[in-house]
Amino acid sequence: MSFPMPFYEVSRVIITSNNKWHSSGETGILEELRFNLNSWKLVGLYGLIKFPLSTSLVSSTPSLGPVKGSHDQGVLCQDNQLKVIECNLRVSRSFPFVSKTLGHDFIAMATQVIMNQMVEPVELNGNGKVGVKVPQFSFSRLAGADALLGVEMASTGEVACFGDNRYDAYLKAMLSTGFRIPRKNILLSIGSYKNKNELLPAVRTLENLKYKLFASMGTADFYSEHGIQITPIEWPFEDGEEPLSAKGEKEPNIADYLTDNMFDLVINLPMRSGGYRRVSSFVTQGYRTRRMAVDFSVPLITDVKCAKMFVEALRKVGGRPQMKTHIDCMTSQKLVKLPGLIDIHVHVREPGATHKEDFSSCTAAALAGGVTMILCMPNTSPPTTDQASLALTQKLARLNARCDYGLYVGAGTDNADLLPPLGNSAIAMKMYLNNTYGPLKLDDITVWMQHFEKWPKHLPIVCHAEGQTMAAALLMAEFYKRSIHIAHVAKREEIVVIRQAKDRGMQVTCEVCPHHLFLTQDDLEAIGHARGQVKPPIQTKEDQDALWENMDIIDCFATDHAPHSVEEKEGPKPPPGYPGLETMLPLLLTAVTDGRITMEDLIAKLYHNPRRIFNLPEQKDTYIEVDMDSEWTIPKYMKFTKSKWTPFAGMKVRGAIRRVVLRGEVAYVDGQVLVPPGFGQDVRTETDAVVFAKPIGPAPKPVPVPVPHIAGGEPAPPTVLSAPPSPRKIQPQREQFQLPPRVRRMSEREMHTEGTPPSAETQIVGVRGISMTPPSVGSTPQPIPLPISSSTHGFVGLHVLTATRFNKEQLHHLFNVAHNMRTMVQKDRPLDGLLK
Repeated sequence: MSFPMPFYEVSRVIITSNNKWHSSGETGILEELRFNLNSWKLVGLYGLIKFPLSTSLVSSTPSLGPVKGSHDQGVLCQDNQLKVIECNLRVSRSFPFVSKTLGHDFIAMATQVIMNQMVEPVELNGNGKVGVKVPQFSFSRLAGADALLGVEMASTGEVACFGDNRYDAYLKAMLSTGFRIPRKNILLSIGSYKNKNELLPAVRTLENLKYKLFASMGTADFYSEHGIQITPIEWPFEDGEEPLSAKGEKEPNIADYLTDNMFDLVINLPMRSGGYRRVSSFVTQGYRTRRMAVDFSVPLITDVKCAKMFVEALRKVGGRPQMKTHIDCMTSQKLVKLPGLIDIHVHVREPGATHKEDFSSCTAAALAGGVTMILCMPNTSPPTTDQASLALTQKLARLNARCDYGLYVGAGTDNADLLPPLGNSAIAMKMYLNNTYGPLKLDDITVWMQHFEKWPKHLPIVCHAEGQTMAAALLMAEFYKRSIHIAHVAKREEIVVIRQAKDRGMQVTCEVCPHHLFLTQDDLEAIGHARGQVKPPIQTKEDQDALWENMDIIDCFATDHAPHSVEEKEGPKPPPGYPGLETMLPLLLTAVTDGRITMEDLIAKLYHNPRRIFNLPEQKDTYIEVDMDSEWTIPKYMKFTKSKWTPFAGMKVRGAIRRVVLRGEVAYVDGQVLVPPGFGQDVRTETDAVVFAKPIGPAPKPVPVPVPHIAGGEPAPPTVLSAPPSPRKIQPQREQFQLPPRVRRMSEREMHTEGTPPSAETQIVGVRGISMTPPSVGSTPQPIPLPISSSTHGFVGLHVLTATRFNKEQLHHLFNVAHNMRTMVQKDRPLDGLLK
C-alpha cells in the first residue's frame, strides 16, 4: 500500500454525542470505542482500520501547505461531520502510546512512509492489554489557581499505564500521577442535580466498600433521601460565627477537616464546567474546597466520569493494583512465554561431593536455564536408599535449594522392603542396571524382581538400562504389569525397541539428553576423550539420527546434569558425566528455529509429559520468558554450575532465557539469580494433595499454554506460540524426514569467554524479589572516552528506519556517545572526535 498524498498523523480523535465537546487533555482510554461508522470513515486511521484518509480532512487544513513528515491533528467527529480543532507540526504524545498499547510500531511505519517506502496495511485486534492515559497538572505550583480548566489546557502532561482491563490500567495511571488510594474518609460535594443522580450508584458502591462518607449540606441531603448513610458538613459562615453543638462545642467544618488532613479523597463536581470562573472574579465554596484540597495534598476528582471510573476501579481491583510483568514490563525483543520447565534427571552431588555441585549452585544453574523444578538422583554419598539418608537429603535441599525439587530413592541389593514406606516422600525409584557413577548397580535379576513387585504401582520406576539390559527391564515391567521409564536413551537399537513396546501397548516412557542429540563420537576429538566420558557414551551419527527420526515417541528431554571438576575430568580415571542445566534450553530453542522440533514439542517434553509421568503438582504463577532472536556462542564454561567446563563450548545457539518467575517471585532476570537458598520447595512434602496421573500410555497431544500471571492478577488469554512447523507433522506419521544441518561448532577463535549470553552480567543476588533501583543511584558516572572510530557499531552509511535494528550493545554505544557529548558541552570541550 503506497500513499500518493502527504502522510497525516491522526492520533487523537474525539467522538462526541449530544453536541458535547471533549477536551483532548481529559482522561483517554485506548480500547473499544463506540462510534458512528460514517464519522469514522472520515478519519481513516492508517493501520487501525482500512479506510483511505479523507480528502476533506486534507483540504480542511490548506494553510499548512506542503507539510513533510508527520504532524499532529486533534479532530472532532460530531453529527457525522469532521472538524479539525488543533494542528501541531510534531508527532503527538499519543503516537508512541498507541504503538505500545496495540503492540505495533507505528513510528517505524511512519518513518517508512516518509522515506517513500511501501507499507503494508495491518489488522490489529488488540493483544489482551488496555492502555489508559490520564492528565496531570501542577496546580500546587500555581498559588490560588482553580483546579478546573477549560479545553484550552486540561493538563500540562499525561501519564499512561497498562492493565488487563480499563479499571486496572486507570487505577495504575492515577496512582502514577501522585494519587493515593483512600483509606477511610471521603468528602462529596456535587453541584448539579444531574451529577448527583449520575453519581448515585457510585456513592452506593463507596458505602458498600465501608468508606465513611461526608458531604456538603445539599449533597448530604440528596443522598440521605436515597437511603445512603452520610455525614453532612458545611463551610464556616462568612461573618465568622461558628455553629455550636448541643454541648456548646464548636462543630468541625470542611475547612477544619481539610486542614487536618482528615479526608483521604475529595470528589467535587461544580455546578457548571470549569474554564470561565476565575478566582479574580468570584470565589465559591466549591473553589475553596478544590483549592484547599490541592494545598493540603488531598487527592481530588472534579469530573463525574472520572469519579465513576475511579469508584468502579476500587470495587473491581480491590485496592492498589499489583504489578504484572506480562503487562507492565515491555521489551522490543521477541519474547515467548513458556511454562516453568521440569528437568527429571539431575545429579546434585549433595550430600558427599559438594566440591562438584551443591543444592545452591545446582538450582541457580537450573533457574538460569529456565528450569523451575528438578528431580534429584539418589547416587550421592551416602546414597538415598533409606529413611535416614532421605531425611538428610531433604534437610540439605530445604536449606539450600533455590528452585522447586523432588527426590528419588535408589534401589539397592537389600532395601526392597525399606523403600515402599518412603513412597509418599519420593518422586520415584531409580534402578541402576548398567555400569555408572556410584555404588548402586544391580546385577542380580532376582533383586530386580523384588523391587518391581514391592514398589507402589502408582509411583514410577526409572531405569538406567542400556542395550540388552533395557530389553530385560521392559520384560520385567511387562511381567508385573506396571509402568517403567527408561533414562537417557542413546542408541538406535534402544529407541527402536521402545517404539515396538509402545506400539504393543506397554506402559513405557523414555527420555533423551541434549548431549546425545547434539554430539556424536566425531566431536570427541574437540572435546577431549577424557572429558568426553559419559554414561551412556556418546554414540555414532547413525544413532543420533535415529533419535531425531523417532522424536514423536520420546516423552521427555532431560539433562542428566552430572557435574565434575575439571581436575577430575582430566585425571587418570575421569568420572563420567556432563554439566547441562544452563545449556539444554538454548540448544533446544535452536532446534526449534531450525525446524527440527516445534515449540509444542519442547513444551510437551519439558513440562506436560514430566508432570504426567511423575505425578507432579502444578507450579502456580510460574513461567519463563525466552528471547528467540538472541544469538550467542556457548562459552568455555557456564557461570552458575561449579563444573567449569561444558562439552558444548563453541556452539552457536539462538535463544536466551531473559526472565524466570517462580510462584509469583522474579527468580531470575537477565543473568541474575534473585531468590535466596531455601526458596525452593519439595514438591512432595510441601504439597497439600498430590493428584496421581492416570496409567501411562501414549503421550497426550500438547495443549495450549496459558499466559501465566502474577499472583493476585486476572488470567490472561492463551498465548499463541509461533514456531516453525514440524517436518514430522507435514509428512505421514511413519515416514522419516530429512534432517537439517546440525548446530555448527565454532572455532576456538570465535568463542566468547564470558559465561552467559553476551548481553548480561551474571551474578547471584542473595535476596528475594527484585529491586527496581539501580545500584548506581546517587553516584556520578564516569565519562567513557569517545572512540576514535565508531565503525564497530555496524551502522556506518546505513539508514535506520526502525528501533528494532538496534541491539543492546549498539544502544549502549549511543547512550555513551550522548553522555560524553553532554559532558563535553558542559566543560566547553570540542566535539571534533565525533567528526573524524
